[in-house]
Amino acid sequence: MDPHERLLANFLSSSFFAEDEATPVVKKLLAHPTNEEERALLLSYAEEEDRHARLIEEHLARRGLPKGAPFWIQKVFRRFRARTILLVQFYNVEILAGTFYGAMAGRIRDGEARALIRRLLRDEARHIRLHRELLARHIARLGPLGRLEARVLALVFRAACSVTAWYQARQLAPILGQAGPPLRAKILKKMRADLPYLFGRGARPGRSLDWWWSAPV
Repeated sequence: MDPHERLLANFLSSSFFAEDEATPVVKKLLAHPTNEEERALLLSYAEEEDRHARLIEEHLARRGLPKGAPFWIQKVFRRFRARTILLVQFYNVEILAGTFYGAMAGRIRDGEARALIRRLLRDEARHIRLHRELLARHIARLGPLGRLEARVLALVFRAACSVTAWYQARQLAPILGQAGPPLRAKILKKMRADLPYLFGRGARPGRSLDWWWSAPV
């Protein structure tokens, strides 16, 4: 197999496991108290992520490519149960996914795989927006100790995402070229820009949660 094809197959395989993990995480989130709007949107999100996983799985099957092993950090994620850490996890994972899907879609030569990744990419901005808003609303409801815990988790996940992005960009360097370092910087800049939104004490926009899910990009 061509080295580029092998790297692309590995990327899609790791993406399959990330997308396939959404439903179990949503189930853990829904074990916590929530309102009907949040429940409905989280279930819609899980269905969409499951659809993404099936599209990737079908693509790999058509090419006769096996699914590899889940990315190492997912084994850590599976241990999480608390609502704050699950929401922080979702927010960070969606930023990573959206950034790498965008970079890969612009650089791979395989037309079918490129169309697939662009199909996934169309949903990622909505996913990021939804999970950022869910996390912001959750943090706004926390007391001082809970907000401090959420800040610490945000910093820990930023470090973990930085390492993950560095590793992923390094692995994909033959495809991404010199895009790796700017990608890592883009991810961290996005997280930094969202910190005031997540932790600020200003007035929250008077929009329904559905707006963050369905509004055009």
